[in-house]
Amino acid sequence: MSLKNTIAVLATTFAENVMNAIRGATLEEILGETSGPTPRRVEVTPVSRQVAAVATQVLETSFASRRRQGKARRQRRSAADLAPLVERIVVKLRGAPAGLRSEQLQKALGVDKAEIVRPIAMALEGKQITKKGEKRATTYFAAAVKTASKPAKKTAKKTAKKTAAKAAKKTAKKATKAKAAKKAAPALPAPAEQTAAQPAA
Repeated sequence: MSLKNTIAVLATTFAENVMNAIRGATLEEILGETSGPTPRRVEVTPVSRQVAAVATQVLETSFASRRRQGKARRQRRSAADLAPLVERIVVKLRGAPAGLRSEQLQKALGVDKAEIVRPIAMALEGKQITKKGEKRATTYFAAAVKTASKPAKKTAKKTAKKTAAKAAKKTAKKATKAKAAKKAAPALPAPAEQTAAQPAA
């Protein structure tokens, strides 16, 4: 392995360890380390300059890679992609009559704020949920489920009309048959008139 590659590996490891240490430290520890006495001046050598340059390059590459990954994760999804999450939000709110805030929904569904903003907006636009309050105090509720009474009435009305039309058609058909049968029946002969014979005088 060349010197440059060795330095790059060491710099990467060092940078990752520093970042992990910073992430695990508290704010007080960080402030305590940075606000202490003036640190002793370290002698700068050509090798240390090279190490610093490689470390800077590695860090910049790492940060750029993370930014690209973040953008890829935040790529705009279509309405079809978000539909399942919208449905989960609606179902969750139906089980919470008192309503839920955005933070509570995020925790219950296991998503972050960036993921839930658009689905909530879609659910509001589709009138699947309602909201009350402003900003962080906004509480979301499931919209009232519409009953199927009107469609049921319409269906019953149509069925009644069809039944009445069928009955009327059947009655008219029977009347037509009766009339045709009457016309087809032979006419009965008129009764013969009996005349009384007059005796001859």
